[in-house]
Amino acid sequence: MHKLTALYSRSATADKQAIDKQMTKLNNYCEEKNIQKFKHYIDNHQSGANLDRPAIKELLQDLEAGKIDRIIVTNISRISRNLSGVAQIILCQIELNHAKLITLDRGEYRLDDYNPENGFFADLLTKIKSEL
Repeated sequence: MHKLTALYSRSATADKQAIDKQMTKLNNYCEEKNIQKFKHYIDNHQSGANLDRPAIKELLQDLEAGKIDRIIVTNISRISRNLSGVAQIILCQIELNHAKLITLDRGEYRLDDYNPENGFFADLLTKIKSEL
């Protein structure tokens, strides 16, 4: 049985159209992949510079409570503009809780993956992991 799929959207501006576009793309992906059990987590008018956002906090709490098995975003910058922050989330929260992070523009992010598109990101995750 699948757990909940988290669909996360964020916009730094109060532009509702930006959120609507992300939600439409995420809903279309779920329809294409036959994902039926999902929940939208939305941070509108919230900066990606830090993680002090209501919806991302709720999402991470649900993840740690074992309710979520995958998180889907349109692109990695929706989670955070800080790549080391994203790497910490993947390493210390997403993978620790046996979940996946999927971006519509790049696919799944995992520590095990290394390819030219994810090269920098994979190197950063490996470095952070070795420092823990």
